Amino acid sequence: MVDWFFTNLPWLWLGFIVLGSSLVNVLWSGVVVLRAADVRYDPQACQERTPVVDLKKALTRRHSWPRLAVPLFVICTALYGLQLVSMTLTTYTLISIGWLLTMPVREIWGISVARRVFRELHGHAGPARFWRDVREYYSLGLKMPSLPPEKQWFVGRFRWLNRFQKFRFLGQVYRFWGIFGAAAISLLWPVASAVAIFHHLDKVAEDSYLRPWWRFDRAKPQQPVQQARVQVYEPLSR
Repeated sequence: MVDWFFTNLPWLWLGFIVLGSSLVNVLWSGVVVLRAADVRYDPQACQERTPVVDLKKALTRRHSWPRLAVPLFVICTALYGLQLVSMTLTTYTLISIGWLLTMPVREIWGISVARRVFRELHGHAGPARFWRDVREYYSLGLKMPSLPPEKQWFVGRFRWLNRFQKFRFLGQVYRFWGIFGAAAISLLWPVASAVAIFHHLDKVAEDSYLRPWWRFDRAKPQQPVQQARVQVYEPLSR
């Protein structure tokens, strides 16, 4: 037992630091919900509290805290436990691959919660159904830019070389940087799994959540359905 403890001491220390700090932050992030619920989410009462209760944050975390933050913390803890049970490079690698492959699942999960938050803040779920939101999210991310018009590099006997201009389009592979970045981050899953908790916690209330951060062209305008979601936040009277 003593030998096992000292053999795994570095991992135990890492788990204690990451999971311990994450647990404290998860618990603290739910306090604003309790403070707002204490006055029945009344905007005026929230303003009169000292310190002032951030009503938008409370309404957001009312859904994202129990549906995203807490489950993701449990998943993070389970991954640490799995690695501790089987302290091998194979286990670490398999968890890294699994974390990367389940990224779309977490995004779809987040979109589901984002719709609840949107309904909470604006009184309706938005102009589209859930699966259409998911489809718009991935169609926007996977849509390739238009081919640039061909230039007349050659006009004589070598004009057939103009066809090779299309190979310039292959250079658009740099637009996959987000996916490559996610793969690299997955190798650091002990930290990434903890960061994911707080990445989703408040971001589900932002319009940018429905714009793929990993998409080819982040400057591309949003789809009409997503543009319709851009509204000014007005606290709901309770």
